[in-house]
Amino acid sequence: MKIDRESIQALNLKHADNPQEGDFWHEFLCPIAKVHKVSKTHVWVERLTKPVGDSAHSQMTREEFARWIRYDSIPDHTWADVQPGEPRQTSGFSLQSAYDNLRRWVLG
Repeated sequence: MKIDRESIQALNLKHADNPQEGDFWHEFLCPIAKVHKVSKTHVWVERLTKPVGDSAHSQMTREEFARWIRYDSIPDHTWADVQPGEPRQTSGFSLQSAYDNLRRWVLG
């Protein structure tokens, strides 16, 4: 199966600039972040992998989020890929269900 990196990168850039609740960011299937809430000016993110001592939850402006998820040296590319968010579920976030959804999305 051929992977269309241009389409994936276009989707990544769309969600970097316009994050949606439920967006799941990963790097080579390693969980990176989950977007929990989005307002007109801010994004609330749970970082699923983080440096020791850092908080897992971050609030940042939309511009900060877009800068965070992009390469510094290649601003039109992101260092992680997005699985677009789905409507919020009342049962809460499950890393296993996110991983299962991601596998279905990547493998078809």
